[in-house]
Amino acid sequence: MAPGVDVAVASGGGRMVVTMDRYGTDWGVVAAGWRAHVAGDTEATATFSSAAAAVEAAYAEGLTDQHIPPFVVVDGDGRPVGRMADGDAVVLWNYRGDRAVEMARALDTPAGGEWPHFDRHTVPRLRFAGMTVYDEEAGVPAAALVPPVSVEQPVGAVVAAAGLTRLCVAEAKKYGHLCYFFNGHRDTPFDPALERYVKVRSLPGRDENHPAMATAAVVERVLDAVHGRDGPTPDLLCINLANGDMCGHTGVLDAAVAGMEAVDAAVSRLLAAVVGAGGVAVVTADHGNVEQMAVLDEAGVVVPGDTPGMWTPLTSHTTATVPLWVVGGTPVGEMAIDEGARWDAATPGGDSTCQGPGLANVSAAVLHLLGLEAPDGYLPSVLVKANKGV
Repeated sequence: MAPGVDVAVASGGGRMVVTMDRYGTDWGVVAAGWRAHVAGDTEATATFSSAAAAVEAAYAEGLTDQHIPPFVVVDGDGRPVGRMADGDAVVLWNYRGDRAVEMARALDTPAGGEWPHFDRHTVPRLRFAGMTVYDEEAGVPAAALVPPVSVEQPVGAVVAAAGLTRLCVAEAKKYGHLCYFFNGHRDTPFDPALERYVKVRSLPGRDENHPAMATAAVVERVLDAVHGRDGPTPDLLCINLANGDMCGHTGVLDAAVAGMEAVDAAVSRLLAAVVGAGGVAVVTADHGNVEQMAVLDEAGVVVPGDTPGMWTPLTSHTTATVPLWVVGGTPVGEMAIDEGARWDAATPGGDSTCQGPGLANVSAAVLHLLGLEAPDGYLPSVLVKANKGV
């Protein structure tokens, strides 16, 4: 360490069990983070002489990074090296709001303020800032290093302005992807009279232990809507099936296979219902994950590891291209894929790595399928009228 530099990792843990809960699924995860990071609670939290020692201990128990239990780093006398105290400057550097906003609320709410989620015990008076504003509507956190990116006229706003109805269904672990993210960092409806959001309860415990997750329950709610058993059929249904991402993160191949089998069964039922009702289904993903479960070296060879198959699990997203299926009768039969659409169309000079249309080109396509014009500023639709060129 350079002279005059005093720095150390003071605490930590994996995102699935420490600090980074999302959508209010389990505030106990945030409480564990508070005890480790803020309170430096050495009675309620495991202690280690270094972060490396904590990680090595977790690996020895067969845990992957995202499930490392909370830990506190202590000095030779057993005292926490980084307990937060009055006057400390704290920066929450996470730029993604869904997994940062709950801890930001905990750090932003002063002692004596309304806080029903867990007992924080002693609350230090901190100089706290987030990397950006994680909840623009509530102004959380109050101080941020970078202003939030304004998302103008997301699909939900355009659909609501046109007087069309929308239903969003997802299990709790991915619920915010259909409101907070899909609505441009907004948790509330654009028009409550036209929009409904259904949060299906996620199963407790780790996803590798129940890889089908709550997929069947999500499908049932959607089928009720498609068949009019839950009121008039919405004009737009937004659905998230979480298995491919969440089971991919486990690093457990059997769980990944079982999870995708559940998705296959779900998509089969959903497509039959939507197309049978005269609708159009747009099926895609925002990134890869489950299609590669092992770490590969530069030559594309599986890296040996300690899984039952003797390979090293890959628990992160991939950069693989994702498919897009548009399934239905009219107007799909009148449309063609615009191979000239590019997801970097708004980037000066383009991107040499771009291979064609991407997720950003789907928004305009969804609006076109609903009979709506895409607002100015949208990237070109991946769908165009057939036989009219590109």
